[in-house]
Amino acid sequence: MAGKKSSSKKGKQAAKKKPAKASMKKPSAKEPAKKAAARASKSKMNAKAPKAKKATAARGSMLPKIPAKSVKEVDKKLVEWRKSLMAPAERAMIEFFHYPVAKNRGEKQAAKRVIVESYLKGDEVVKQFILFLIHEQLSRAAGLRAMHNFAHFRKAMPKEAEAGEVRKAVYRTMFNYTTSLEGLTELIEFLGELGDEGAAKLLSYHLSYYSSMDNPAHGILRSAVADALGECSCAYALDVLISQAKYGERPGRAIYALSLWEKKLPKSKLSEKEKKEYSREIAKIMGKKERHEYYR
Repeated sequence: MAGKKSSSKKGKQAAKKKPAKASMKKPSAKEPAKKAAARASKSKMNAKAPKAKKATAARGSMLPKIPAKSVKEVDKKLVEWRKSLMAPAERAMIEFFHYPVAKNRGEKQAAKRVIVESYLKGDEVVKQFILFLIHEQLSRAAGLRAMHNFAHFRKAMPKEAEAGEVRKAVYRTMFNYTTSLEGLTELIEFLGELGDEGAAKLLSYHLSYYSSMDNPAHGILRSAVADALGECSCAYALDVLISQAKYGERPGRAIYALSLWEKKLPKSKLSEKEKKEYSREIAKIMGKKERHEYYR
């Protein structure tokens, strides 16, 4: 009898549990309509998922299969080729800013030729790397107002740094070419020699920084950038100069650079339509300059 009672109790408990499972699937009357709709849409998406996976697999099978080995080989060759151009350019940049103390003028010029060669031969990745190296050196202009002596680097460097390490940091700042105005201006001129859109954009970036400060040192660098943009061969450099000439408080240097562009515009690689548009724009700016000087 006890066995029968226990089995009947288990049957009743199982009967009670079954409706509980069903209630998990079906929304209750009290459940908000939005939740019920969300649950229903989710279940539909889950039902469709296997079909979507099959369709994706079918599309993928139509694409040509490239062996993983050949992809790795191509990537490896490309990486090695880029390294063969980037490594000499990086070494050459170090030689450039070691002038005049550790390197002589001839070595500096040879270093510039190596950088130009790598830049012209390289793809976009190589070019961006070289522009990055130049940017890092031009960024030293931010420290022109600071006196980089032992006390300065003692504060800037970690506490555990030895006195010898601090002195080396001072020496590097004292003797590196790009911690002086003439070194920075030569590097700016170098960007003008490279002359493409990447070089022109880097020039405009640093021009924006120099324009945010009004002191003689940054005035020299602004003038150097304007001249370098005048030497560039891309239309973007011309756009920057036109903007400077139109809206700058002291546009003299930008106008001078535009006069360089005016001479070389007919022989440039721009389309005839672009040449005409830029010629009209330059003529307007030159006309305004002449009227201003006349009434002054």
